[in-house]
Amino acid sequence: MSEKKLKSKVFDDVISEFAKAVFPIQEYDAVLLERPDEKGLTPGDIIRFLKFLSPEKEYYPIEIPAMTAESYAMGFISEEAAELLDYRYGQDSSFGVFIGSILDDMEKETPDHVYTFETKKGNITIYLNR
Repeated sequence: MSEKKLKSKVFDDVISEFAKAVFPIQEYDAVLLERPDEKGLTPGDIIRFLKFLSPEKEYYPIEIPAMTAESYAMGFISEEAAELLDYRYGQDSSFGVFIGSILDDMEKETPDHVYTFETKKGNITIYLNR
C-alpha cells in the first residue's frame, strides 16, 4: 500500500472512531442544512453532520436549490439513497423538487426536521435543518 493510501486510510479510521466516540449515531439517508445563496458549509457544519452519518457508509456531497427562495440545501446523501433515486437527486429531479418545496414553505417544516421521501424502490429518510 502506498504511503498516500495508508495515510488516507489512517485518517478515515481516525474520523470513523472519532464519530463513534463523540456523537451518538442517529442515521439518516440524507443530511442537509439550508444555507443562503452564496454561502457554503463551515467546518463546524460538517462536524455537526457526523452525528447523523454512519461511519460504515459512503456519502456523496449534494446541493439542491430552493424553487423560489434564495437558499440551498447542502449536505450529504448516502450511496444507498442515491441508488434508490438512480443517482437523480439534482434540482430537477422529484427528490430535488421535494427538498426545494420544503425550503420554499416554512409551513412544511417539521419540528424534528425529519422528512420521508418515498420512491418505488423504498423510502429515504432526510434530516433537513435550517
